[in-house]
Parts: sequence; structure tokens; C-alpha cells
Amino acid sequence: MNEHPRKIGKYDVIDVLGRGAMGVVYRAHDPYVDRPVAIKLATHADADNEGVARRLFINEARSAGRLDHPHVLKVYEAGEDAGQPYMVMEYIAGGDTLRNYCRVDTLLPIPTVIRIIRQTADALDYAHRHGVLHRDIKPANVMLTKDGNAKLGDFGIARRMGADQTQIVGWFGSPLYMSPEQARDAEITPQSDLFSLGSVFYEMLTGTPPFAAKGLTGLIHKVCNEDPVPLREVRPEVPEQLWPIVRKLLEKDLGRRYRTGGELVRDLDALLEDARNLPLVLDDDQKLQRLADPKSVPPAPPAEWTPERLRDRLAELKAERRKAPMQDLAAESGMPRRTIQHILKQQADAQREAQRTRQALVGMASHVVKGGKRRP
Repeated sequence: MNEHPRKIGKYDVIDVLGRGAMGVVYRAHDPYVDRPVAIKLATHADADNEGVARRLFINEARSAGRLDHPHVLKVYEAGEDAGQPYMVMEYIAGGDTLRNYCRVDTLLPIPTVIRIIRQTADALDYAHRHGVLHRDIKPANVMLTKDGNAKLGDFGIARRMGADQTQIVGWFGSPLYMSPEQARDAEITPQSDLFSLGSVFYEMLTGTPPFAAKGLTGLIHKVCNEDPVPLREVRPEVPEQLWPIVRKLLEKDLGRRYRTGGELVRDLDALLEDARNLPLVLDDDQKLQRLADPKSVPPAPPAEWTPERLRDRLAELKAERRKAPMQDLAAESGMPRRTIQHILKQQADAQREAQRTRQALVGMASHVVKGGKRRP
């Protein structure tokens, strides 16, 4: 029963990546292009679901297939095999999603969360400008690459603005992340996707959704009528500058909510730019902490502890076979270990870049000298 087909269309099936109510996702190989792919195959468990599954596949293929953006999961093609619809998509190694980082004990660093939300907002802005509403933004529908970049996927219930055929209509979406408009079955606009993204943002910062209740009726009431608890009341270390942004995403009044993903991207970029103007010896987390509370992060190191001195002193402590040389260096310099590590990493990166530059200059010089003659 768990056996998988050897081929789907022209693709060689390797193994199963996941199973759902409407189908199975396989890891496969495209022998023509020579690349790994993921294939979603509709499985008709019963006749009632067959029509729905087919419409979901057609809808996703048409919605996502028209999008070409670095943070949207690519759909390469769609077709049928033995009467079963399938869709060929970009393969993301590891299959990690934001769902794994929405618990208090698994939260990502705040700068990482901001970057992921920014990428997703940029993807939504692109989709909206190309006439596609996602309608099911939630952590499980945003994948992460090995490099930590976001990939927005699962456009199964997306709506193509201006189209009126083969689309999924009705009350859809995940209740925890649903906008007030979706909960009321009112007209859906791009701002609805942004509200859902705000719910994801809130949960990734705090480990708890902004609206939660025991039953669906109570949840819908909160989504439509209640305000979320301010971020810093749930997690005090969140920079206070983030709350106006998240709060604006979760506005029930459309006139006060972000209108486009581009607006959100600009606000997040401005926040990050403010953080970049803080001392370079602070890491990203510390910069955001300094924005929230200037007294919460140790000041920049004294001038006498230059990167070179830190590097040389660490080498001396290691040569002395100290049990914890980094801890000893932190005690001597009065700087946190994490700050020292950040400074030393910056120095090593600069040295590598300088080495690459020297090699490039040598390469350029070798091209100048040809046949024993030097170009003036």
C-alpha cells in the first residue's frame, strides 16, 4: 500500500515526501533537464473528493504557474498520469516550513524572522500585482530553503482576480490565520493575505497565535472583534518598533491596514536600516535589542581592544592550553563572548575578501603581460 509508482509522466519517482487528504507529494527526478523535482499527485480516495481534488490541482497550477519570483515555489508543469492530475514543482531539500518555528522553544532569532516575513511580503506583493490572491497564508505554506530563504507555496485555494472559471470559491482558509473578511465570507482583497501574514509574524515572534480560542465560534469572534495582546507583553525582548508594524497588519479596519506587501517591505527595510546604523560590533539580535532599549545591550568595546588584539590574545590563551580561552578573553576584555565571536568573524571575513581581491589583481596583471611585453 505504501509503494510508490516508478514513474509519473516522464519523471522518475524516488520516494514519498508527504501525504495529505487530497494527494501525495513525491520526490522525483527530471531525466531531461537533470534536476530534482517535487510532484504532487492527486489521489481520489472517494468519488466525492475527486472533483474537489481536480479543481484544486487545476487552480494551483494556473495560479502559481503564472508566477516567477525568487520567494514563490516554482510550478514547472502540470498534467495527468493514468487519469490522475499531477503537478511538478521546485524541490526544496529538507522540506522545512515555518510551522516548525512557531513554538516558544523553537523560535528563530528576531532578525531572521523579519527577513523571512519581508521575503514573504515581497512574494505576496508580486502575486497580487499579477492578479493572484493566496487566501491561505499560514506557517505550513511557507517553506524554508537550506539557506533560510522563504518559498511561498500551496496556491490550491488561490483566487485569480478577474477570472471566473475553475476557481475554488466559498469559505476556505485556516481559521487561526484567517482575516475578518474571510471569517465573514465577505469580499477578499490583497489586504486579507496581509492580515494572515501578520498572524504568522506575531506567532513567529512570540510562539503563540494572536487570536486563539477553544472553539471555532470563539475564534471567529476574536478575529473579528478583539485586539491582539501587544507583542512585548508576551515577549518583552521584542523591539518595540515591531509592534506598530504587526499591529498595522492585524488591523480589522481595511483603511488602517497595510494596503500592499510593498508597503510592509518598505517599513521592514527602514527598521533594518536603523539597526544597521548601530555599532558594527553588535550582532543583529543586539542591534534590534538596542533599538528597543538602549540600556539592554552592552556598549561597544573599549578602543584598546581592537580586532587584532582580540585575535592575538585568543591565540595566546589557546597556546597556554586554557580550558575555556574564549570565556577567559571575555573576562579580560569585559565583552560578551558573543560580541567577541562576532568581531572575530567580521575580521576573518574581511581578510578573506582582501585575499580574493589580491588574487583577482594578480590575475588581471597576468593578462596585461603577454608575449614578454608589458602594456603601458
